[in-house]
Amino acid sequence: MGLGERSQQSLFYNDGVYSMWNTDQPPLLDTGVPPSNQGYGTHPFFMWPHSDNKWVGVFFKQAHAQDWIIENDKVNGVTQLKQVATGGITDIYVMVNSNTPDSVVSYYHRIVGKPFLPPVWALGWHQSKVCLRTLVENQDVVEKYNQYRIPLDV
Repeated sequence: MGLGERSQQSLFYNDGVYSMWNTDQPPLLDTGVPPSNQGYGTHPFFMWPHSDNKWVGVFFKQAHAQDWIIENDKVNGVTQLKQVATGGITDIYVMVNSNTPDSVVSYYHRIVGKPFLPPVWALGWHQSKVCLRTLVENQDVVEKYNQYRIPLDV
């Protein structure tokens, strides 16, 4: 199950509410307890094995703020998903008749495009703002880059 760029301690989602309204904040562990921690991206995509060795994938394309409610029935191994959005139109893509998880992901990439990985030399030098708390700290870091003639691309 993928609900965008989220940080968790487990591969599987715990019961809870997972909100999606992208903000620019450092990645925090998301526990499903409201208010949910936000990330940089919203990509609600999930897949599961279906009968007869087939896989199914679903992608929700929705631009508005949304909550995903997850309820796990651990006795029967069933997960229920509910989605509530503040408005807008949702395009739902269902990928069926796939023999492997890789084929579902291939269909997904046909919809959203393949990830782009630029060469390392093209990225330049990045200075993260996460550790800088004040304007004065930001100004000091930029001055040090200038003082030591270190290029600062981003």
